[in-house]
Amino acid sequence: MKKTGKVLAPVLALLLVFVLCNSLYTVQPKEYVAVRQFGRIVNVVDTPGLKAKIPFVQTIQRISAATILYDIPASDIITKDKKSMISDNYVLWRVTDPTLYIQTLNAIEARAAERIEAAVYNSLKKILSNMTQDEIIAARGERLTQLITEAANAGAVLDPSNLEAIGQFCGNYLNYFNTGIHYSFIASVCAMLISLAIFLATKKILPTPGKKETAVSAGYTEEEKLAMAKEIKQRMYALFAVLGVVIFFWFSFHQNGQSL
Repeated sequence: MKKTGKVLAPVLALLLVFVLCNSLYTVQPKEYVAVRQFGRIVNVVDTPGLKAKIPFVQTIQRISAATILYDIPASDIITKDKKSMISDNYVLWRVTDPTLYIQTLNAIEARAAERIEAAVYNSLKKILSNMTQDEIIAARGERLTQLITEAANAGAVLDPSNLEAIGQFCGNYLNYFNTGIHYSFIASVCAMLISLAIFLATKKILPTPGKKETAVSAGYTEEEKLAMAKEIKQRMYALFAVLGVVIFFWFSFHQNGQSL
């Protein structure tokens, strides 16, 4: 029993550390943290500090709440009076609705940049092509920026490629897949507990090979017995090491990823 306790103690301590690491998380300033339960968003935290969640069941997804600068590549624009002008602009944007951002773009900044570039370019081309060069020069600054911003916002809403259903489908697909992974893990744990309970309930009626082991062990020398015991101990250590690695990677993926 003492030897078993020495083996189990570090394993239990390691499991306790994993559980604690999976239960706590931090929220940084200018950051959103979406808490998912089986893939479904159940809470969005935007206050900095140390927070807690349900281990194994809930995961987190971090989203920047800071203002992001996106430099749009320069492009050639033909004005209303058929003159060529080079437009070089940038966009300042930030996330205001984390839930919608996850549902439509899966919180991928590259996708958001693509949408912004398409909306701004189309709006810029539409507005400048309906203005003469003199009008553009006269309106440059706050007025022209306001016109392009309003047109870009309207275009982003009316853009046929900006279908919310597509984003929801992608988000729901990942949610369902993630939910299945969580349920399969819970089912495997329950199956292990059920098998352990069956064993404990029926071990008294099971045949005990104690006498046979005594008779067989009589044929081994003391050195052979020590070597066998050492080999068994090494196998047990290897088994616990594999279990620890599996749990570590599962926790890591569970914490940082959205699907397995």
